[in-house]
Amino acid sequence: MILIVILGVLLLSCTTGPAVVPQTVNPTAPSPAAGERVRFIALGDAGEGNDPQRRVAAAIKQLCADKTDATGPGCQFVVYLGDNFYPKGITGPDDPQWITKWSSIYGDLGLPFYAVLGNHDYGNPPFDRDRARAEIAGPAPQSSPGSSPTRSTWVMPGPWYAFDAGPARFIVLDTNAVMMGWTALQQRAFATAQIKAAGDRPVVVLTHH
Repeated sequence: MILIVILGVLLLSCTTGPAVVPQTVNPTAPSPAAGERVRFIALGDAGEGNDPQRRVAAAIKQLCADKTDATGPGCQFVVYLGDNFYPKGITGPDDPQWITKWSSIYGDLGLPFYAVLGNHDYGNPPFDRDRARAEIAGPAPQSSPGSSPTRSTWVMPGPWYAFDAGPARFIVLDTNAVMMGWTALQQRAFATAQIKAAGDRPVVVLTHH
């Protein structure tokens, strides 16, 4: 397991994979008051529900508090870069791992998580596309009593999608499906169109591999 935490700051000066129509701009994307800056956490290979994951979550919370200043909150969202649920993904909206490996750990952060599919999210091994679809569908509307709500902060509208935050466009790709030869051409076309549409804006591409 590798735990990665990065505070990112950008300044301006499945035959096929799961069948979806990827969104150009996610309607729940964060909208920073200042359009020139966006602050976010990048985190990957984290979904084990263990003490190291909890310590990382606590460190994120402290870091975001420390970075908060007159220009806004220290962190506006998290990009969750795959292998979100070790070892073989989840089975559906009521899978207890939504609580034990995600909401009970990150719920106190109060931040949206823009999630990417990793190989373990496909039930690796072997690949099970239904497990990837389960993450796209998201958790049940309410988790168990006493746990943090999840649906409002888990964002994965498709296996690949894009959203805008501050000055930047973020493009999420599913590199598992590319390596398996399922949707390489579709994702190439999608990414190319998103980069072109971004014009002179910064572009951040998020993948697992």
